[in-house]
Amino acid sequence: MIGGVEQPLALKQESLRLATKYLPRSVPLVLVATVSLAGLCWKTGNHGWACTVAALGSVAAVWRLLLARHLARDGGWSDTELRRVVRGIEANALVTGLAWVIGTLAIYPDLHEQDRANYAAGLFAYLGIAACFTPLIGPFVGRSFTVLALALMAPLVGLSLADGSSHSLFMAALAAGGGLLMHVGA
Repeated sequence: MIGGVEQPLALKQESLRLATKYLPRSVPLVLVATVSLAGLCWKTGNHGWACTVAALGSVAAVWRLLLARHLARDGGWSDTELRRVVRGIEANALVTGLAWVIGTLAIYPDLHEQDRANYAAGLFAYLGIAACFTPLIGPFVGRSFTVLALALMAPLVGLSLADGSSHSLFMAALAAGGGLLMHVGA
């Protein structure tokens, strides 16, 4: 369903073909983000969270490869199978997003100003790349982009609004507005 309108099976299957190409191509980005985020967690002394982020990111990357292999099978797909694929992609976005939530909550308050700006830029870059791919795989993203956008931006907004070292109304507005604009654009 796109914009509340049910799409023909042929369109869904073409989107499936595109999703099959996209998923494995996104794995290197997931792994780079995972290593970077886990590394920052480790650097700030959050070793347990670093291991958790590394595990979640690795699971998400392997899951994407397995999902792509499953999607590459030849043959027709029923509506029930297609809905299962959408749920799988949404769940994968949730796992990826959870790694970002943990990473953001674990390290953002401990970063210096310049590092916070760099971290926020990394969040926006990751979300921007996801926003570029979202229209390509149409019906197969379901709510996955919404889940990912909320997971990336909500903790940053919350920490920026809270009292403390990471308080910044500008960053809160930028993250909320930028996340919303990317969501609408995707």
